[in-house]
Amino acid sequence: MENNNKVALVTGATRGLGLGVAQRLLSQNHTVILTGRNPIRLEQVLIDLKKTSDSKSIFAYELDMTNVDQMEEMIKKIILEHNSIDILINNAGILIEGEERVSNPTQKALPLSKKEIFHKTFETNTIGPFLLAEMILPMMKKNGFGRIVNVSSGMGSLESMGNDWPAYRSSKTALNAVTRILASQINPKAEDILINSVCPGWVRTDMGGKNAPRALDRGVDSIVWGALLPKDGPNGGFFRDGKPIRF
Repeated sequence: MENNNKVALVTGATRGLGLGVAQRLLSQNHTVILTGRNPIRLEQVLIDLKKTSDSKSIFAYELDMTNVDQMEEMIKKIILEHNSIDILINNAGILIEGEERVSNPTQKALPLSKKEIFHKTFETNTIGPFLLAEMILPMMKKNGFGRIVNVSSGMGSLESMGNDWPAYRSSKTALNAVTRILASQINPKAEDILINSVCPGWVRTDMGGKNAPRALDRGVDSIVWGALLPKDGPNGGFFRDGKPIRF
C-alpha cells in the first residue's frame, strides 16, 4: 500500500509541533484528525485551518490523554466516520515542575509534590500514548498498513541524562521503551507497519521557549519524516532529523 492520502491522527494539535505537523500533512493531501484537551482552542484551530485547507480533509475531536474512556469513544467515532487510522502522531505532552494545585478556591495554592508531578507527567507523556497506540494498532494490522510516531526528546536519552526536569526526562525515556515494546509486535515480512520515536530537537514553541535554537519547521520535518516512512523504513528506532540517536 502506497504511503499517500492517509488518515492521520495528531494528538496535541492545537499549537506548536502538533499544529505544524497537522498543517504539513494537510498540505500533502492527507486527511488529518486533530485532537486537543481544550475544546475552545481546538474549535478555533479547526476554523482557522479550514480557511486555508480543504475543509473536507480536516476533523477535530476533544481528547485528554489521561481520559481512557474519552479515548475509546473517539476511536469508535473515527472508525465510523473515516474507516481507519493510518498514521498516529503521539505528540501531546506536558512539562511541569512546581505547578500549583488548589483543593479549595479559598485556600492558598500549594506546589505539587514530586510524586504528583511524576504521576501527572507519566499519565500524559507515557501511559496515554501507549494506550492510544495499543487501541489503534489492531486496526493497522487488519488494514495492513500503519505508521506510529511517538514524539520523544533527547532529554530522554540515557546517554545524556541530566538532573533537571526529572519527571519529563523519565517520561520520555519510558516513551522510548514503549516504542520498542510496540515495535516488537510487528512482523516486518508480513506487515507494512513502522513504529518509531522521534526527537524534534529543542524547538521554539510555547514549551521550548523563545530561546530554543531550532525553528518549528525543523522539528516538524523530523516528525513528518517518521510519519511518511517507506515500507522498508526502520522500526523501533529513535531518530532526530532522520538519523538514529542513542536511547
